[in-house]
Amino acid sequence: MNRTLSAILLAYLLSPSIHAATLGNFTYTDKGSTITIDDFTHYIKGDIVVPATINGKPVTEIGPRAFFACRRITSISLPDSVTRIGDSAFSVCDKMLSVNIPSGVTAIEDQTFYSCRALEQLSLPAGITRIGAGAFQSCTSLKSFELPPLVTTFSQNMLGSCMSLTSITIPSRVTRIEDGALAGTGVKSLLIPKTVQYLGQRQFYGCGNLRKVEIQPEIREVGEMMFAFCPGLEEVKLPKSVRKIGVEAFRDCGLTEFPDANIREIGKKAFWNSNRLTTVRIPKTVFRIDEQAFLGCQRLEGARFEGDAPEMGERVFKGTASDFRIFIEESRTGFTIPRWLGYRLSKPRAEILVQNSAGESLENGNVRPIQFASVVVGKKSRAQSFVITNVGNRPLTGIGTTFKGEGFLEYAIMKAPATALEPGESTVIKAAFHPMSRGRRNVSLQVSSSDADEASFVIPLTGIGIVEL
Repeated sequence: MNRTLSAILLAYLLSPSIHAATLGNFTYTDKGSTITIDDFTHYIKGDIVVPATINGKPVTEIGPRAFFACRRITSISLPDSVTRIGDSAFSVCDKMLSVNIPSGVTAIEDQTFYSCRALEQLSLPAGITRIGAGAFQSCTSLKSFELPPLVTTFSQNMLGSCMSLTSITIPSRVTRIEDGALAGTGVKSLLIPKTVQYLGQRQFYGCGNLRKVEIQPEIREVGEMMFAFCPGLEEVKLPKSVRKIGVEAFRDCGLTEFPDANIREIGKKAFWNSNRLTTVRIPKTVFRIDEQAFLGCQRLEGARFEGDAPEMGERVFKGTASDFRIFIEESRTGFTIPRWLGYRLSKPRAEILVQNSAGESLENGNVRPIQFASVVVGKKSRAQSFVITNVGNRPLTGIGTTFKGEGFLEYAIMKAPATALEPGESTVIKAAFHPMSRGRRNVSLQVSSSDADEASFVIPLTGIGIVEL
């Protein structure tokens, strides 16, 4: 017999016996001096206690998928002897309310608690040094999470879809936040500290409650779909190091302004369906805008280019407002007037945009009268609001209001607009009907400004005064 083969056979014969067996609803492996729990009868319900010893030997490991899809378990108690928990060990235990993690455990493996939908709280030992990918993904009831002090990485999809998790703190020791680590959480605001050296893609994908994010690391790109489907997002503070906005980075996002950074390239469909954008400022640093970058931004009325004409992909502004136009600064090169790449183009000027409270654009001289309905004589109606926006690229000044018509004394300005607006800024006018006698009163609310071709914007108003019976 071959000497090597003989040595292997001898070592096997002299090694401690390793075999699988059962104890009640547990299947386990006897590894000679320790026990590993491999499986559990999946239909058993209630609170489960894992024994500390079996056959006089300590239970030190919960094997991979050991309690996978045990959907009727409500809690699991682990003995202090356990030092390792395998990947997916408790995945899809979707009625499990609690489980203790012994202090000797040093790692949470991939998908260990994936889709434990009833789990609200979990205390992790201070000795944990690593948390695997998707470890708590889809723990939809998890309300709090504290990163153990030795962990420096938020792994891929680690807290993904933890929608009840509304507050997350990123400690300053963290150096990496992998793809989708925080996607779909219920977090409302977040600060990414300077220590983070890597910030992955789809990081805030589907964070429906997210309002504000500040990113301090010196990152170069807003990654693919990083803020996609964040309809409530109001403010993003980016570092000056950012040079590119990635593919679909702000898709279906709630931003009202283009992020302030030294952007050089805007990726494909970067702002797809971002319907709160009404105007965008394209910084002079931008040299390329990829195809369909602002696709489907239905309320986008204008884009103000501060620099020379950049390289443009196809259909960059497809699906924007019907009166969309591009504004350019004086002496900039590469543009053609009156149209550039099929888009209407204007030289620098102030440009007034008037919208009703529903965000619908009003067309000067062709607007149906705004109805105040019937109001009791001597009383005042509920105010109607109008939003004035400067969609041009020069200050809009001289803004004022006046009523004209037979019943002008029976209308009042409840909130006056700002007298001047910088490009992209808005102000609100509120008007009310205050009838002094019976009958219909038709007037026009005229908004004056420095807009060269709409110096007087007319909004027709109508209301009926009635006598209270």
